[in-house]
Amino acid sequence: MRKNAEFIVGLTVIVGLSILLFGILWGKNYRLASNQVAVAFLFQNTGGLRVNDPVTVNGVPKGQVAGIRLEGGLVRVEVKLDSGVQLYSDVNAYITPVEMMGGKKIEIVPGASGQVLDLINLKTPLRGAQTAGFSEMFVEMSKISARSSQLMQRLDSTITLASAFLDETTFRRPLISVLNDLQASTAAMRQFVQNNQAAMQQTMSNVEVTSTQLRQLAERHTPQIDSTFITLNRTLRRLDSFTAALDDIALRLQKREGNLSKLIYDDETYTRLNAAIAKVDSTVIEVRTHLGKFLSGSNFNLFNLLSF
Repeated sequence: MRKNAEFIVGLTVIVGLSILLFGILWGKNYRLASNQVAVAFLFQNTGGLRVNDPVTVNGVPKGQVAGIRLEGGLVRVEVKLDSGVQLYSDVNAYITPVEMMGGKKIEIVPGASGQVLDLINLKTPLRGAQTAGFSEMFVEMSKISARSSQLMQRLDSTITLASAFLDETTFRRPLISVLNDLQASTAAMRQFVQNNQAAMQQTMSNVEVTSTQLRQLAERHTPQIDSTFITLNRTLRRLDSFTAALDDIALRLQKREGNLSKLIYDDETYTRLNAAIAKVDSTVIEVRTHLGKFLSGSNFNLFNLLSF
């Protein structure tokens, strides 16, 4: 009897320990199956992720975290996935909270590019993103609160300056005075328009009549106007031809071509012209002298005519 009782107690202890060990392994997400593939992901921050945390693919548990270590300023997370999981080139991985107040997991979205990754021969880690948890949200909210406080202080300073600028003496009274003057000017303009409405209508009628007369006058004298424009066009063309001729003469003079340019620029021609003028002057003087002596005793009254 005693041996049977000891056997039952020992069996009960062994069963309890087995149940306890199974519960621990189940709670730690240990799997008895060894047919798993190791895949590495790089994250900027794990946010409290721990070894043996679950790994889900599209929400379905497919593995667990095997290791976490720093690598080149990032965090390398080794995960073990079931061999039947297929990941594609556009795979995404996120660290998300499992519970409201704690616990993390890796959620893998396998992708849809159609290009299957060889997880066994994968040489470089896959890039992972991070979804903010409650702790990260609280940190960001504290930063936002500090920035909001600074913004409120600046807004309060701005309102104080604006209220000082918009006081009764420097802004409100001048603004009211300007508005009153504008209202008075508007009323005076309205009164002026009402008083001179008949005169303004008469002026508009006169302008309309004058416009009609001018249009009729232009229609009656259209041929003369056209002839005048034609004549003016011809005159302008002749002026253009004359201007072109003058330009040609000026160009030839500048190039010292032709008799006129020689007369102006040739020193020899100038000397000859001066000599000829001198000879003409001497001839005139000689003719005056001898012709006056010859006609001094004649009957012709040409002496006074030839006396220069």
